[in-house]
Amino acid sequence: GQPISFDLIGHCADRYGVSLTAAALRWIDIAPERAILIASRDDHMLWAKSNEDAFMSRAYFATRKNTIELPRKALAHSANAHKLDSHQEVRANSWLPNEPGHVRVNELVKSAGQYDYKLTLLLLPEAEWRRPIHEDGEPEEDVLDRFTRNGQPLNR
Repeated sequence: GQPISFDLIGHCADRYGVSLTAAALRWIDIAPERAILIASRDDHMLWAKSNEDAFMSRAYFATRKNTIELPRKALAHSANAHKLDSHQEVRANSWLPNEPGHVRVNELVKSAGQYDYKLTLLLLPEAEWRRPIHEDGEPEEDVLDRFTRNGQPLNR
């Protein structure tokens, strides 16, 4: 019932005798909202894990095949080392270009201490439904669109 924080995840890690990273990865699996956990070092992502809701809404980072730099405004970025904040709210598209400009993301960061990397937790609101778009830029047509375009009346 408490809002998620690295302090809360740390408490759970201590209670169950696991690392902060392991507890955060487990929380990602059961998170009630779209969430992404990122491990980073030297302003680049080491790995990232999105929960199913985030992944299905295309909110993920393909770190296996790409070296991805952190956004300059990210709390874990070295340009922001002077900030003592461990939490901020930013526009989601500063992290994820596919997100609409009005969507905000809660960003939490915690140093993983002895492992010399930082954990960032991105909490996103529920995804807005978007009509799928083909590679040619045309919206995908569904059955109802096709029927009404062809002049067939709807029988309800």
